[in-house]
Amino acid sequence: MKNQDVRTAGWLIAPALTVAAVIGVLFAKSPAMFLDPRFFGEEATMLLPKFLYQPFIESLQNRYLGSFLFLTNISVALSAMVPLRYAPAVTTYIALAVQVVVAYQIGVFIREYRVKVIPALLLVVGFCLQWGMYEIALSATNVQWVTGISALLILVMPADLARKHALLISAWLILCGISGVPATILAPAFLLRFWDTNQRVFLLFCGVLGACALLQLSFILNSGAPGRHFYPGLGLLLFPPLLQVFIEPIVGPETVSLVGTYIQVALPHIGTLGLGIILTAGGLAAAVVFSAWDRSRWRLIVVLALTGCYVSVIQTLVALQQPTLMTAAGSRYFVVGVTSVLLLCALGSVNTDRSKRAIATGILTVIVLGGISQFAAGTWNSYFMTGPSWSSQVRGCAGQPTCTIQLWPNDGISYMKIDNGRVVSSLYPAQLPPIAKAPMQP
Repeated sequence: MKNQDVRTAGWLIAPALTVAAVIGVLFAKSPAMFLDPRFFGEEATMLLPKFLYQPFIESLQNRYLGSFLFLTNISVALSAMVPLRYAPAVTTYIALAVQVVVAYQIGVFIREYRVKVIPALLLVVGFCLQWGMYEIALSATNVQWVTGISALLILVMPADLARKHALLISAWLILCGISGVPATILAPAFLLRFWDTNQRVFLLFCGVLGACALLQLSFILNSGAPGRHFYPGLGLLLFPPLLQVFIEPIVGPETVSLVGTYIQVALPHIGTLGLGIILTAGGLAAAVVFSAWDRSRWRLIVVLALTGCYVSVIQTLVALQQPTLMTAAGSRYFVVGVTSVLLLCALGSVNTDRSKRAIATGILTVIVLGGISQFAAGTWNSYFMTGPSWSSQVRGCAGQPTCTIQLWPNDGISYMKIDNGRVVSSLYPAQLPPIAKAPMQP
């Protein structure tokens, strides 16, 4: 009995520690999001004003920009049922719960592939400090991007574990698939995993996500893909993934934004700069794959590398405002690609070849140092980590016929308006009255 208890403890320790570490890093990045939750922009400008005045079931059926976002819908619908002052706590902590699931999955990955303590810590910190996580963590609007990462982690889990929990995983994939497009994009990748393992459970997962993909596609086609404009040209398809997946985790969003802004203006005449980006990103990609390459799991490496590239290219193709993907504003589209790089490096850290282990651990270290420097000295992340207190602003609105509340992110464009006790919304501050000063919180 004691031996069984030891095995059970060993089975749980890596996921439990990973969950604690992820929550700890997220709290360190922005304690105000935990202690004084606030709405992300679209939750209060696009969804809450509708959900407050319509039936709960109707809110659950809402579609945003053509997509069906179930987890977002239910989060905001539940927040509409509590006093306005506490409403953002509902969306924040539901989003945190999804983040905890992903953290647990990372812990399972660490345990199953026997990643050592230092590379495991680097993996967790690098994951939390990647630029895209500033926008998608703790946001009900952006929880769809977190579910995409969750689908990636299911893709790379060992086949025996996938078989053992096939029904539970299938149910979770359905929830991910009806909560946004990012998870459904990974459906074809499960065919690659079947090629890797010859295990039919991955065909089941492919079918589940494929059905969700068809559902989302039908919604998007029916709505006419509002707000999406597709730009021709290989440059707009090639450079965003190269910059965001391979270069940004090391040099930070400021450098990528400078380079990307220039490329937007100069395309197609970028000459040496374009060649330099291709060679630099290509070299980093080759180093990552080389460090992970092992004869015992080379097919898994191929699956993970191709999936990261494929998803990043598809996201670039279907993204809103494609030119902005070459700046820090587009990083959420590449969280699956960056996470693929981190997972490949983690696999490289357990390579039988010592030199490859050193390369993988070195790349992880550089990515983590880049993330820490961005957190400590960066400027782009400030509007995701600071801003007026939601609760203070709501208290300040008491007794006022008209009141304006600034939202997170603190980018100067997202506001909510209360007019004669009725919550309305706007994204255009020029059309709103001056905002009363509210205390800034870290």
